[in-house]
Amino acid sequence: MSILKRMILVSLALSSVLVIGCSSNDEGTGMRGGNSKDPNRKLSPDERWPEEGSFSYDLTGINCDTKQQFYRKADYCVTLMDREKNNNCALETRQSIYTANCGNDFDETNIQAEDWTGWDARLKLSCSTAVPPSRYIPTLTEYCVFLKNEALHSNCHWDKRFAEFKSNGCRGSFSNAP
Repeated sequence: MSILKRMILVSLALSSVLVIGCSSNDEGTGMRGGNSKDPNRKLSPDERWPEEGSFSYDLTGINCDTKQQFYRKADYCVTLMDREKNNNCALETRQSIYTANCGNDFDETNIQAEDWTGWDARLKLSCSTAVPPSRYIPTLTEYCVFLKNEALHSNCHWDKRFAEFKSNGCRGSFSNAP
């Protein structure tokens, strides 16, 4: 085989390795595949949204408002999901803005957890629900799981927990009524 043919084959082989080794970020999930050691590793906000510039929103909801301004897109996208920083305001609008500008994986964060103590009319006794490990639960998904966990709550204040589950837009089924 001539030297020219060998060089062409080596060149093609290297090009193939480079193409196979490259991967793209799925903007919707924040996941990275291909060349990272862990293909399921979540990107940090700075890796996922590296853009800098002017990012802001000014929203009004029912009896609330929230106004935020950022220099970095990462801060903008993360704060859109933060219930506490947005005064628990304009959730649906924040979800829409996030979907349009940041991805399709909105999961509200920084949820102030509820716990109930006192008379439970359904059980006809006084009881207390489990106290969350922290007053703020990191994500809405985790809060929803906490609310319906009967191993923690033993049916105590089931009606209040079910109402909280529904009012937060939690998905999936709730435990059966006692």
